[in-house]
Amino acid sequence: MSNKEAAKAEKANGNAAYKLKDWDTAIGFYTKAVELDDTDHTFFSNRSACYAGKGDYVNSLADAEQVIALSPEFAKGYTRKALALRKLDRMQESINTYKQGIQKCGQNQALTSGLQSAMQSTGRGMLPRELLTGAMVQNPEIKEWYENDPEFKRRVDVLTTSFPNSQEFTMWMSDDKIRTLLKYINFNFGDDDETPKFPSARKPAAYKREPTPEPEPELTPEEIEKKERQTRADELKAKGTALYKKKQFIDAAKAYEQAAELCPDSPVYLLNQAAAQLMMNDLDSCEECCKKAIKVSSENCCDDIWDAKAYARLATVAEKRGNMEQAITYLTDSLRENNDPKVKRRMKMLKKKIIKNAAEDLLSPEQALEYKNKADDSFRNGKWAESIKFYGESLKRNPDNEKVYNNRATAYCKLMAWDPALQDTQRAIALKPDWVKPYLRKAKVEQAMQRHHRALATLKLAKKNIANPSETDSAFLELQVAIGRANNTKDPQRQQRALQDPDIQAILKDPVVSNLLKRAETDPSEIQKAIMKSEHIRDSIEMLAAAGIIQ
Repeated sequence: MSNKEAAKAEKANGNAAYKLKDWDTAIGFYTKAVELDDTDHTFFSNRSACYAGKGDYVNSLADAEQVIALSPEFAKGYTRKALALRKLDRMQESINTYKQGIQKCGQNQALTSGLQSAMQSTGRGMLPRELLTGAMVQNPEIKEWYENDPEFKRRVDVLTTSFPNSQEFTMWMSDDKIRTLLKYINFNFGDDDETPKFPSARKPAAYKREPTPEPEPELTPEEIEKKERQTRADELKAKGTALYKKKQFIDAAKAYEQAAELCPDSPVYLLNQAAAQLMMNDLDSCEECCKKAIKVSSENCCDDIWDAKAYARLATVAEKRGNMEQAITYLTDSLRENNDPKVKRRMKMLKKKIIKNAAEDLLSPEQALEYKNKADDSFRNGKWAESIKFYGESLKRNPDNEKVYNNRATAYCKLMAWDPALQDTQRAIALKPDWVKPYLRKAKVEQAMQRHHRALATLKLAKKNIANPSETDSAFLELQVAIGRANNTKDPQRQQRALQDPDIQAILKDPVVSNLLKRAETDPSEIQKAIMKSEHIRDSIEMLAAAGIIQ
């Protein structure tokens, strides 16, 4: 196993401890992962979260900074650093970290909501109050609007004390006065001058009366009408979203439908309408809206993201109808339009669900018995491969029959296919722990694989679990003969294989056993004395002898 693979295994152990909120254990595993591979930012990120979970924000901050250094576009690095700074009462640095993350990662939900929370906790809103004050001092026009236009004043006060929701803010951006104010104080609109971002730290420039600009070209009546329809459609969309959040899906669907009628060349309103219909379980209407959205998107050369969303929603409709194969087709179409990791994960889960459903559809105790009888006949006739096939078909129809697993293990043994035989005996034991036959079969397989110590452990477990322990006596005798025969010949490879076994490693690391073996180097009788006094020592020495470590 490579270091990277071993590191991922440690990470998986850490994740399991993390889910239990066992922070110290999780930190231990993540630390081992870092020691094996210090180039994977997720190890540091997960450990940072654990440190935060136990309130150690100094170490959480250190790991978060390492995350950002390794992967500057990984949003969680910034959120973890900002949280640690905030808990350490370094609020301005926390706010700056959120802003830095937004600059690197775009409008990530966790970053924007974190920035909002941090700024609100300091009594600040999206727009610093000092910038507004400076603007009113230097620009009489802005001051006049603030003092005499109640709606302008209300909106500005909201911006300086809190964060409006994105839909509300988008509507405000159509207000020329708001846009003039934000541009004047160097509010960052982004590259396209349309998507608002957070304000820069620059101070407002000194007011200079600009020359009167040239008048913009007048819009045609058609363009004016289209702009008005777009504004009205956005208002209806915002209304529909508010109703959707209140779970008033019928009214939300109507609002989205009206918006779609006003702007028939935009797929977004149709997809919103489809979402509301899906929540009402109106699958036919949802399907119709999604297909219409795909058509509208194609005819108007819209962004591929809308086609991807429509196909993903069609997949949901197909899944609700029980048509899993059709759902997979739609998800494939969605990924072709936009390679969304969430859709990829959804497809993976759906494929697993299809496999599970197919297995459940096969369940039939009657058919399982028929295939078992066929397998038994083939076995008696020496057709081992054919019997394995029939036993497999039987298990598909009844996966809880321990006898079939044990019989198939026997058939595998005839073909010397030891690994699958071993797996089948383990399944049989798990299904019926008090049945002796799979233990005996498992011990035979392990003996054939030269794993005598494992066979010994299997027979001891059988003796503990079955009703009549004497049923294992002959198997124990046979195994002791095999161990003695194996130990008469030096086999370095056998010893090397045994040393890789975790149970053998644990025995050799036991300080009591380790100390005994050192004393036995000068006085072999020490082992016999220890065996007589301690059952634990006896079991350990027997395992080492069976493995060929002691001969």
